[in-house]
Amino acid sequence: MLNSKIGLLIICRLNSKRLNKKILKEVNGKSILEILIIRLLNKFKKKQIIICSSHLSKNKKFKMLSKKYGVRLFYGNDKDIFFRMICAAKKYNFQNIVRITGDNPLTDTDAIIKMTNSHLKKKSDFTYTTNLLIGTRPEILKVSALKKCRDLAYDRFSSEYMTYFFLRKKEFKLNRVIFKEIIENQNKLSVSVDYLKEFSLLKKILKDKNYNIDHNEVLNFLKKNNYIKKIAYKRFIPLVTKKYNASLKTDNNVNFIDLKKFGYR
Repeated sequence: MLNSKIGLLIICRLNSKRLNKKILKEVNGKSILEILIIRLLNKFKKKQIIICSSHLSKNKKFKMLSKKYGVRLFYGNDKDIFFRMICAAKKYNFQNIVRITGDNPLTDTDAIIKMTNSHLKKKSDFTYTTNLLIGTRPEILKVSALKKCRDLAYDRFSSEYMTYFFLRKKEFKLNRVIFKEIIENQNKLSVSVDYLKEFSLLKKILKDKNYNIDHNEVLNFLKKNNYIKKIAYKRFIPLVTKKYNASLKTDNNVNFIDLKKFGYR
């Protein structure tokens, strides 16, 4: 169980471009979003879990899932995810929040506990990890730091790329939590659901309806069934592209983030 002042925000909406309405796609009769909720409820209180969606994505399915599982539902700004999360935190009186992406149903719940404990102990602004599977990594944020980040952001509508905003040592107190590596280069493997082929992989992983499968079990499945495909990391990430602007007002002649400095490899 987590401190009641910590909220778990499932960030989701329905207008995904790569795989339409993917969070509502079903595996064994349960949607991706529902599987994520089931996994979170195995470890956390109902009142701490919030489906945090866009006011443009209002859907009866969200309301139905909220009632079915007793979790909370919040609709906020469509593009300014900073503001959506801040408003949700204010409404439910959270001082720290766990950011969970709705299309990552295999988010590691044990990692949430370990990372949150570390976040609170070190009084961090932003706690992250780099060596779990892509698609299983939560992020922990202090709400006051989130407000500061929004105030400093040039483009609040690029807040989908929140990680890039926070990787600023001089601006925020960062905390990287390291987990044991079970197989080589596990940090370069992905179980995030972005495309149809990844949804097909998820169905294979969950074919036995073991929704509470843990991180190591997922890794062993990938290894046993030869689904080991590495994702190539770019070391230097531009702060400004045609898709987003993750620069802060305090960035003086800083055009890139060196991910290796923050533990990515």
